[in-house]
Amino acid sequence: MTVSELRCLVDNLDEYIHIPDGIDRLKKTVLHLAVTGQLVPQKSSEGTGEGLFQKIQNKTRELTIEGKLKKQAPLLKINEDEIPFKIPTTWKWVRFGSLGEFGSGSTPSRGEDKYYGNGINWFKSGELTDSYMLSDSEEQIKQLALKECSLRINKPGDILVAMYGATAGKLGLLEVEGTTNQAVCGITLFEGVTRLFAFRWLLATRNILIGHSSGAAQPNISKIKIVNHVFGLPPTSEQDRIVEKVDAIFKLIDELAEKFQAEQAMREKLVASSLAYLARGNSKVALSNLAEIIRTKSDATVLRKTILHLAISGRISSHSDEWLDTTLTELVDLKTGRLDANAAVEGGQYPFFTCSHSILEIDHFAYDTECVLLAGNGDFNIKYYKGKFEAYQRTYILEAKDRTSLHIPYLFIVMQIRSKELLGEAMGSAMPYIRKANVLATKVKLPSLEEQIRIVKKTTQLLDLVTELEKHLAA
Repeated sequence: MTVSELRCLVDNLDEYIHIPDGIDRLKKTVLHLAVTGQLVPQKSSEGTGEGLFQKIQNKTRELTIEGKLKKQAPLLKINEDEIPFKIPTTWKWVRFGSLGEFGSGSTPSRGEDKYYGNGINWFKSGELTDSYMLSDSEEQIKQLALKECSLRINKPGDILVAMYGATAGKLGLLEVEGTTNQAVCGITLFEGVTRLFAFRWLLATRNILIGHSSGAAQPNISKIKIVNHVFGLPPTSEQDRIVEKVDAIFKLIDELAEKFQAEQAMREKLVASSLAYLARGNSKVALSNLAEIIRTKSDATVLRKTILHLAISGRISSHSDEWLDTTLTELVDLKTGRLDANAAVEGGQYPFFTCSHSILEIDHFAYDTECVLLAGNGDFNIKYYKGKFEAYQRTYILEAKDRTSLHIPYLFIVMQIRSKELLGEAMGSAMPYIRKANVLATKVKLPSLEEQIRIVKKTTQLLDLVTELEKHLAA
């Protein structure tokens, strides 16, 4: 990963923060770059994954002959359709099971008090939270349980993987010696495999592993599936460099996120103060408060986002109506336009909405309604319109199913924020697009109609104040 590419990620950090799970998404992007060999350059002096794999195989055979390692069942050859993405030619695709020892634990009889008490850490699947500093278990078992029950002692540095239920796929990296229940698989890696690299590989490819799980309501991952999980193996030195780079980037992301969140809290405090002055009819003081946080055009853009976030989280209006958690499926009728972009007519009587920010013209209309328009590709912009118009085939038209429960200008505020989520879910590479199903699945917190109207009014006042301040910047 080049410095300019990293800078691009960092420069867009505020965009990620503004969407649900944004920081997690950014970190997942970094992990994907790591496990596809794009985060650090390959060095011929460090050898190859094939060379490392042969060393591991030779050592495994040696330990097996000496009786220090149980003989492992042969692993299946990796098929082409199992390979999830490209890796550098110096890496090697292997079965994860060839890189370590794997084993699950058990639950000593709950009816036997002699098994439980201070002694040995005993971890359950619910305790795995993707932490690599796992040191204290909720319960401990005695040495007697280790003797009489089917338990595996895991060493410091071993990876734990939750196999069943709601936590399936969650990870832990042990700092201490400990054992587990039957819902956790412990992994002791062979020499040459960096534990943090393997840990992050499992994090980055968790969806693939869970995709191979069984179970309807909740996924179940067996030890066999973990053993057969495919793994891209780089040379050990490159693994170490990747871990170091990921740590550095994650630290930078966390520091910038913390700084941004502190600035966001300050903005929200000043916006709340401005709201209080607006409520008392003192727009001059409100303008002064907002002026404290607007020094550039970029500040104004961030403040607009802050105001919109406050609006849809119930902090713009002081009323305490109960809000309904729902989705667009319940709230809107969703249509798409039918025309090609070249249907535009210069000087036409009606607006023609395409996926461009610019509004074209046309000489006929197919719609006469109040709605929110969402560009299904391009820059995914959002527009509000009331009246007669035409629409391009990739433009989504969102109308209220019931105008007594949904105020379209309020939906416009919601979609300006939620469009960032949809952008993260866009499909396609050459020309990303938003799927209708994803639009309809968009979550909405809905207050009463009266509260929606109040929120729109106050939000508009605040946005107008920001626009007024921008004029002073321009001057």
